[in-house]
Amino acid sequence: MNSGFVLLLSTSMQLPIVEIDDYNPIFGILALLFGVLAMSDLVPLFEANTMYFESITPSRLVVFFSLAAYSYLGDSLYFCNNIVFIYCFMEVWFNMLLFSSLKDEKYTRIKAEIERLQSEEFDDETNSAQRFEEIMEDIKDQAAQ
Repeated sequence: MNSGFVLLLSTSMQLPIVEIDDYNPIFGILALLFGVLAMSDLVPLFEANTMYFESITPSRLVVFFSLAAYSYLGDSLYFCNNIVFIYCFMEVWFNMLLFSSLKDEKYTRIKAEIERLQSEEFDDETNSAQRFEEIMEDIKDQAAQ
């Protein structure tokens, strides 16, 4: 937590800076927790489940933005420090990028679906006209016999 970005953002926001001991065993447990949370998004990602991400991203934005606001404006030493604020700030940033990308992808997907439906409709009209002409020719042939 001694990176330049973290220190710059923490001091500019006037947040209390938490000193971290490298040998604290709680960080192993936190790393495992964050790893499991990251793995929970991999299964929907591999299945191309965009509905999952379209529904979870706005709720994550609300939760992390609220937590970031509380960590900046509140007075609890457990939640109002640079670690919580930086983590929430990064989550809000990544989720905003994801939200924007999902909106663009949804627009592209809907546009492709509309074009597909229009081409099917055109094909149906063309096939209907050809079928009508064939029926009319059959009627003329039957009438001529």
